[in-house]
Amino acid sequence: MGNRLIAWALVAVVVLVGSASLRAADEAVVVPLKVDMGGIGDRDSRCWAVPVTVNGERADFAWGCGGFTIISEAFAHRAKLAVRPDDETTGYVDPGGQPLFAGQAEATFTLAGQTFKVYAKVMKDAYIGGRTGALGYDVAKHYQWQVNPDRRRPTMTLRAPGRAPTSRPIAVLPMRDDGENLWLAVKIRNVAVDVCLMPQSTDLQVAPEQQARWDLAWGKVEEIQSYMGPVQSTFLEGKDTVELARDVVETDLLLLLIGDPKHPEKTPAARSGIGASLLNRYVYVVDPQLKQFMILARVPKPTTRPAAPGAGDKVTR
Repeated sequence: MGNRLIAWALVAVVVLVGSASLRAADEAVVVPLKVDMGGIGDRDSRCWAVPVTVNGERADFAWGCGGFTIISEAFAHRAKLAVRPDDETTGYVDPGGQPLFAGQAEATFTLAGQTFKVYAKVMKDAYIGGRTGALGYDVAKHYQWQVNPDRRRPTMTLRAPGRAPTSRPIAVLPMRDDGENLWLAVKIRNVAVDVCLMPQSTDLQVAPEQQARWDLAWGKVEEIQSYMGPVQSTFLEGKDTVELARDVVETDLLLLLIGDPKHPEKTPAARSGIGASLLNRYVYVVDPQLKQFMILARVPKPTTRPAAPGAGDKVTR
């Protein structure tokens, strides 16, 4: 399979300091996007990276909009950051009980002309899946962002939040801002569920609590592994759908089933979220101030059924 599976589930608080008046630039800033993870094959699972400067070091960080801002140990060393103990992340461990984080570091970030300080969480290199870092909720919430997943020239347009979109949306979905995440109320297999926006995950992922409400004796399920413990993959197809709104219904989607539904306490960080292979079906705008997810246009999607994970595929988040 051409697309690597990447799930991301860490959810917690990012502390923003030093720039109380932080806001996006008055004028829109168009940022060319790089592919952080995933790719275009049987589905468009591209996760995006944006250019940032951290303590004077240029880097590409994954675009996320929930949870911690995370940097790798290697990049923390490169940027000469002081990594200090962090009580907030001591409970995050792998299935063997090993800590995922080395600590936290205060860093100065610059994105699209805006500079601010963040207490970033420093993840051990063994667990970050080759990423330099990922931006979290308290960075993203200061912007309205529009993603155009063009196959040749994908872009993200950053604006001050609260502005009207540049074109009339074909659908406007209300969002809930809670627990340092942005949530949509959707239906998956006709079951109502709240899912967070998770653009740094290649696919739609489903937490143990939601799995427990489903009859999973359907379709083909293959087990793959991550630091969150058991991860399985399966498909939504035919009448099994994701309903974002009455007239926005999607199928032919790969799902990542995170953790064990019989023991959800073993994966407290797992969250159900909408990942790239669904988000990249649209040109869309997210506005945390208006609490709206706006679909401006549909993008042609792959017509073939998603391929099952192969033996060489790996879930790193």
